[in-house]
Amino acid sequence: MAQEHDSILSLRRLIESRYKTWLAVLLTLPLKQAISVSEVCKRSRQQVINGSNIVVALVASDFAIRKKIIELLSTLDIQTTTFTSGKSVIKSHQLEKTDCLIIETELDDMPGVSLFKKLLINHYGLPPTIFIGVSRGCTMEAVEAMTLGAIDYIEKPFSSRQLIISLKIALEAKH
Repeated sequence: MAQEHDSILSLRRLIESRYKTWLAVLLTLPLKQAISVSEVCKRSRQQVINGSNIVVALVASDFAIRKKIIELLSTLDIQTTTFTSGKSVIKSHQLEKTDCLIIETELDDMPGVSLFKKLLINHYGLPPTIFIGVSRGCTMEAVEAMTLGAIDYIEKPFSSRQLIISLKIALEAKH
């Protein structure tokens, strides 16, 4: 329990040091503010996308996760390139044309963090990366992903708003 607490504190310090501006923005948002998904999409489209040709690479073995993310990104007019395994991403040369990379942590053929490490070694200029992982027992995995340079780590089940905020941060980091 103490090790998990230390990991959480370590992750918090890392996030605070890397994302002071992001935290300041999040802290100003009312916690109980009810915003529809379409309104969040509309605001995000205006603030982040602005008619650009954005491409997101999605690596997810879970069909439900892929479907949810693809549907959300399509409402934002964001093109999505999908991969169902880590090996297919490693073989692909499409990451150079990608503005953001979203990786599910529980891939069928390898852990998402292992894929991220391989991509960091093999690809110069890897796009900003967001991880989507399980909510229980993933503290060490989240710390490792963030230490390696991931933009965010979102726990399942996640809301559309969470993903849009992470995507906004990733796209701002890219540009």
